[in-house]
Amino acid sequence: MVAKLAVLSGLVATLAITPVVASASPNAPGTATGGAATPLVPLNGPYVMTTALDRQTFNGVPSPAIPFASEVSFTTTCDLDGCTAHSSLSARDVPFDFHWNGTSWETAQRIQWTCQGDPAPATVTITLHPKGNGTLSGERSAIVGTPGCGSPRVPGTVVAPLTVAPA
Repeated sequence: MVAKLAVLSGLVATLAITPVVASASPNAPGTATGGAATPLVPLNGPYVMTTALDRQTFNGVPSPAIPFASEVSFTTTCDLDGCTAHSSLSARDVPFDFHWNGTSWETAQRIQWTCQGDPAPATVTITLHPKGNGTLSGERSAIVGTPGCGSPRVPGTVVAPLTVAPA
């Protein structure tokens, strides 16, 4: 068990975090669908999320851009339905909440994808796989659904690799 001290909105709380492994409930912490569960790796505190846009693809074709990094804070909570890592990462002030599926953290959110000044509806999915050294790797996938944005490339799917490391 790991005890963490967290300060949220001026309140001090101690979080007790115990690695969790497979249980009988399909939604319980540490449970994966169709595979062996891995220990829960809670996300707590500040991290640096790097989006490798230099390796980004659009509909499977390289579409490189300048990589960027941003600080993201996480707070993990668990209950009988599973574990959620609440993040400071947001789209139009709606935070991305990551859910533990037994092997990785996942989130999906409907957003407005903006290109050339025009918005188009999209769904962003982020999957993060814990590494043994405290970092995570994964990808961000954005499925832009309707033609528009003043771009002949829309609709389509934009995929970029991600890495996340403690700040």
